[in-house]
Parts: sequence; C-alpha cells; structure tokens
Amino acid sequence: MEMLSVKKRTVLIPTPGQTEQEYLAAHLLQQKWSYTFNQQDDFSAQLQQADTFDYCLPDIDAHKYEPVIAGFLQSL
Repeated sequence: MEMLSVKKRTVLIPTPGQTEQEYLAAHLLQQKWSYTFNQQDDFSAQLQQADTFDYCLPDIDAHKYEPVIAGFLQSL
C-alpha cells in the first residue's frame, strides 16, 4: 500500500493459501493499481504483461495526513 502513495508501479505475487494477500492482490488488480499473478505462472511472461499493464494509480494527497501524523507523534 505504501507504494501507491509514492505512485510506483507494483507487481504482487501472493503466497498461496494466504487469503489476505490473495484478496488484496485481486482487489488492487481490479482497481488497476497493481499487477498480480500467481507463483505457478510463467514469471518471464507475466513480467512482460506487467510492463504493458494499464496502471491507473490513485491520486493520493499525502499532505492531508500530516496533522494526524503530527498529533500521533506528539502523543508519544
């Protein structure tokens, strides 16, 4: 998720049986925020697909969280 805030293209390969990873990878692929494939897939072919994938990264305004972060740090 951190990669989204810095607008970096990502490729996710969820660990089989890790439902959280599988769910998140599928969700991010559906949103076109990340490319994903399974471990048993052809790695080279999938990386070529990722290279031409139509990423639509979200526009995240990181500055709007500064007051929350500052408040949290002050509470420490």
